[in-house]
Amino acid sequence: MSSPEERIRELARQRTIDDAAAAQLLDAVRPVPRPSPYDPLARLSPAVACGIGLLASLVLVALGRLHIRTDGVLDLHVGRAPVPLSVAAIDQLVAWPLSALVVWGVAHPAVTIAAARNGTERRRRIEASMGGTSG
Repeated sequence: MSSPEERIRELARQRTIDDAAAAQLLDAVRPVPRPSPYDPLARLSPAVACGIGLLASLVLVALGRLHIRTDGVLDLHVGRAPVPLSVAAIDQLVAWPLSALVVWGVAHPAVTIAAARNGTERRRRIEASMGGTSG
């Protein structure tokens, strides 16, 4: 007995079903890839990730009482006097959103390009599996 993928390809070759339906059926019978256990975006919801970021910001504001100032995401300075809460809070309100915007601005084009390449490769694999070519 043949596999479901082979039967779908055979139906497409016989023109019993059209190419779009064949591609949709092939997608349905293929196993779904599992997300990487190391990908935090696949494991955390946006609400949990925001909560972790807020908690980190609050910890950094509290460190100001111990003479530690974080006037940027990666900047850490030890001073002679405690950092006023208003200054520590402003540091966090400016540093984290600005850094997030920079990281997003760098990552977004890379992800968009990767997704476009993945879509093109996927289309080629489907067409090759059905014996068709595109121009």
